[in-house]
Amino acid sequence: AKLNRETRINKKNNRLPTDIKPTFPPTLTANDLIKNAIKSNKPNKSRAITFPNAFIAYRMALTNEYHNKNITLPSVVDLSKIAKNYWEKESKDVKEFYNKLAEDAKSLYNQNNVQII
Repeated sequence: AKLNRETRINKKNNRLPTDIKPTFPPTLTANDLIKNAIKSNKPNKSRAITFPNAFIAYRMALTNEYHNKNITLPSVVDLSKIAKNYWEKESKDVKEFYNKLAEDAKSLYNQNNVQII
């Protein structure tokens, strides 16, 4: 029998909850994405800051759900698999929301950090 991805993840680790999904609309903000981008890019100050795309923002929202429910985070690999499974099933509206959130974060950062050459 062919198992779906969620079932394979559950069989691998019975304690891994896969029924946790980001709430919509999320509590994640453009400022949260900016803070994360700055923190993630600190080691390499010579390079332009890279911002999370819509999927990474969605995965961040999923991480927040685990924290809000006081549930131990799965490994990064498993969390990404869970997020991917949910992301693929999300409506166009949800995906557009996260796309806009990611774009807004980048625009807001650029407006506040204009570099004069």
